[in-house]
Amino acid sequence: MAAGMAISSNPRTGLPVRNSCQAVSVIAPNCVMAGILSTTGFILGAEEGLELIREQRNAEACITTEYARHQTRRFSSYVPHNKSIPRAVLAALLTDDASGRMLGRL
Repeated sequence: MAAGMAISSNPRTGLPVRNSCQAVSVIAPNCVMAGILSTTGFILGAEEGLELIREQRNAEACITTEYARHQTRRFSSYVPHNKSIPRAVLAALLTDDASGRMLGRL
């Protein structure tokens, strides 16, 4: 796959998704719902994706774009803030698998 190509395709067009989304993390009651919401959020983009996820019961999300990190109001309550988490573990959690770039700061 060429650099910059998206893994997901837009079902409306059949073309690769081309928006500023880099990663979508979803917390939901089960993995099927989380998978559906994360893929849909990625395809829709940050604004529309978060709007859809906010409508779902017991779902929270964080959508990272090239420009900013967008999240639902309660997403941060699921993020560990314990300083005793090893830096290597935090680095792995904040690294985008596709590009190897860090999505946040330690």
